Amino acid sequence: MSLFTTIRNAGHSLEVFSTGIQAAGNNISNASTPGYIRERLNVSTNPPYYYGGVLLGTGSHVVGIRQQIDKYLEVRLHSASSEASGSDARNLIYKQLETTLGELGTGDLSTSVNDFLAKLNDVANQPENPANRYLAVQQGTQVANSIVALRNRVDDLRSAQTTKINDLITEANQLIDQVRELNPQITQLEGAGMNLSDAGGLRTQRYEALQRLSEILPIQMNEHDNGTVDVFIGSNYLVLGDQVNHLEPTVSVDRGIQVTNVQIENTHAPLTGTAGELNGVLNGRDEILGG
Repeated sequence: MSLFTTIRNAGHSLEVFSTGIQAAGNNISNASTPGYIRERLNVSTNPPYYYGGVLLGTGSHVVGIRQQIDKYLEVRLHSASSEASGSDARNLIYKQLETTLGELGTGDLSTSVNDFLAKLNDVANQPENPANRYLAVQQGTQVANSIVALRNRVDDLRSAQTTKINDLITEANQLIDQVRELNPQITQLEGAGMNLSDAGGLRTQRYEALQRLSEILPIQMNEHDNGTVDVFIGSNYLVLGDQVNHLEPTVSVDRGIQVTNVQIENTHAPLTGTAGELNGVLNGRDEILGG
């Protein structure tokens, strides 16, 4: 082996070692970064050559740097996030309704109704007593006022959910646009899949956007070999190549208050199901509070 070959192999080794140090340093510095995906250096052996009848190795070279992520696990994580977020949203509304009803306290509606029934029983037992009749009327008025006040508080809760729905629509549309904007940037940096390296920083941003979007909506996604990601909800696309399909609010009046429902912009298909925070809030407003 010539001196030149020896020096060249040593140079390759130093290059691989230096790149590995940079990749490891990047992993360490981002250890506490939310959503960061660890990167791994991919190394391949250089072709050997014959020298003096002996087959000699020529070291190794860097093939690329890839993120360490299980695609199947990513899909399952998005699905679980949608289910958990929908359940959490409904559970929060149940707790808010429980507080509004106050059934665990002494001033709840059922106590007032029981007191009213007791007063009516007193009237039935002593109909000639004017005091009993007066107290029954007073208690009945109190029950009626309590029902009206409770209805107003529940309507306020429903209106608060509508405000939350509008906020989630805005956030989801911003995330959809972010994924669409990151797709071509990732494709350009990765050379449409030809340079065997991931655009780690941009992919982390897209992963964070998709993770949050999966908490809001029950999305499915499909990643192409060139690095772009298509995003679907049911049979409707949200991101498809350079096209986007936003969520669209529709306003109507339901039982005396203004409510916002959600549909897909291009197809006008309504949002259905219970998975995802947005579906959870919609279900809570219409079924739990409005049921």
